[in-house]
Amino acid sequence: TLAPVAMDPIAALECAANWVVKGDYLPLAFAIVTHMMLGMVWYGPLFGRLFMALAHPEGIDHSKDDNPWLYICAMAGAVVSNLCIHAVVVATHAQNDIASMTAIALAVILVDFTANIRQPLFEHRPVQITLIHQLYHASAAAMAVFYFAFLSGTSAEASG
Repeated sequence: TLAPVAMDPIAALECAANWVVKGDYLPLAFAIVTHMMLGMVWYGPLFGRLFMALAHPEGIDHSKDDNPWLYICAMAGAVVSNLCIHAVVVATHAQNDIASMTAIALAVILVDFTANIRQPLFEHRPVQITLIHQLYHASAAAMAVFYFAFLSGTSAEASG
């Protein structure tokens, strides 16, 4: 069974402030880069053709593919989501605790899934599009939780 995690909001803020000042940014950078690399593989060779066929059955104008905002928004999303996951890992002292890390990963995945599963219903899109997205987000979130828990030596010191 999982032991309840006592979370003091003031201690969590102090921990976050310590990480910002003395932080070990390598795990965060690693999580962001692998998040983006996973997206390139996920929406490229792995599910790219299926995704595009489902999302745009009439075809797509590839002349707009050079829009830099697509990549800026994707990077911003990776940065924000990984910062949030890192904050939860540090605030709950989940470093090197496999049960806590698994619980956090599952919570992040379930929140994301339940927030987005309604999209195909309201937008009249194929459910496969949402499943492709959700499996990508679940994979990236799980990877981030484990990176932060195992690679963050400074975070473990800052939270102690």
